[in-house]
Amino acid sequence: MSRELAFAAVLLLLAAASVAHAECPSFAPYNANLFRNGGKGYVFSDAQYTYDIAICEPLSSSVCSGQSDITVCQEWGPGASENKILGAEKYSFSSLSSSSDEGFILTMGGVTDSDCLPSGNQAKLTLTCDRSVTGDLKFSYDGYAACSGLSLGSIILIIALVLSVVYLIAGMAWQYKKGERGVVGLLPHKSFWASIPGLIKDGCAFTYDKIRQVTSSGTSYSSVP
Repeated sequence: MSRELAFAAVLLLLAAASVAHAECPSFAPYNANLFRNGGKGYVFSDAQYTYDIAICEPLSSSVCSGQSDITVCQEWGPGASENKILGAEKYSFSSLSSSSDEGFILTMGGVTDSDCLPSGNQAKLTLTCDRSVTGDLKFSYDGYAACSGLSLGSIILIIALVLSVVYLIAGMAWQYKKGERGVVGLLPHKSFWASIPGLIKDGCAFTYDKIRQVTSSGTSYSSVP
């Protein structure tokens, strides 16, 4: 599944040819290259994240790093200390779900380091046409849907859970075959699991003693007569 970033934007309807050196392919009769602004991009924020978005060109400056064709950067944390690339210069177009609306959906993919498998992080921009708007292009932010794919951490947790279940089922079956009965009797490696509380207690006592030794090893002074 892909990470989707959705927002509504005003797009002037254009039937002419695309501008020179356009990065976006043609999707007649619309021209997404009208949103290009020299790589400065557009900034949107919600309660949790800030997004730097460039359309039909890469961001000229971004806190995200790792590749040169970044078009969407997600930022969060103090001073944008945490960030993630959500889109790059791999463009595709699709029509709006409602035939009564004028506009299209621009998808920007091509993120090389992605936690959304298998298609990778993608930014999906819904661009709609409003013929009543003149002058500067205007944006309104609608919302953000988190990646519905599984991250590496989620995959590791699922594998660990599955292996744990297999271990318990196989171990209990083996204990039953040996003639063991009851919950405790069927538990595989019960002597090991029974020793864990004692091992934890010993580890805590050892750590506590080491901390006491360090904190009480200061320089001692003798009183002057």
